Amino acid sequence: HLWEHYQFTQDMQYLEQEAYPIIKGAVDFCLDWMVKDKNGNYITSPSTSPENIFITPEGYNGATLYGATSDLAMIRELFKNYINASEILRIDENYRKKVEIVFNQLYPYKIGKKGNLQEWYYDWEDKDPAHRHQSHLFGLYPGHHISIEKSPDLANACKTSLEIKGDKTTGWSKGWRINLWARLSDGNRAYKMYKELLT
Repeated sequence: HLWEHYQFTQDMQYLEQEAYPIIKGAVDFCLDWMVKDKNGNYITSPSTSPENIFITPEGYNGATLYGATSDLAMIRELFKNYINASEILRIDENYRKKVEIVFNQLYPYKIGKKGNLQEWYYDWEDKDPAHRHQSHLFGLYPGHHISIEKSPDLANACKTSLEIKGDKTTGWSKGWRINLWARLSDGNRAYKMYKELLT
């Protein structure tokens, strides 16, 4: 929201005095939170995917793990915003380079065996595949770093995730899904869900 406020207003004083210190503080927090996995990728630990439960191949049901997609999607968006803000303000170049290094070593998005955007560090099953939550799709919306133009494979995986979940969901979740379908350039699906929301 801080970065979008700047994008709409182009208010440099706001960016420098209000938004930038908060954005940088969030980056500080994330850098302290993250660790490297066995392959040298940065992940969050501990981590969760809000409201959802995974099932391991052994049958364990859990909510806490490391490197959930939702965390890393929000961090990707945050780091992108920070890097842009730092470049525009021409400050903290050394710190920005550190953030860029970590950004480029974040655990990458994975496409699961069903063609969906993988929600967990491993390609585990969801206890409730149609659950209203969709936080792992943050990179598509409200984030901006997954798109049908720039990352069609990931966008298609987001679409598959939405197809698996279906359209039956509650108010706030349905509102989010309308925007997700709009970002996928499927106006008809977004409109269908909008009409359902009103009724």
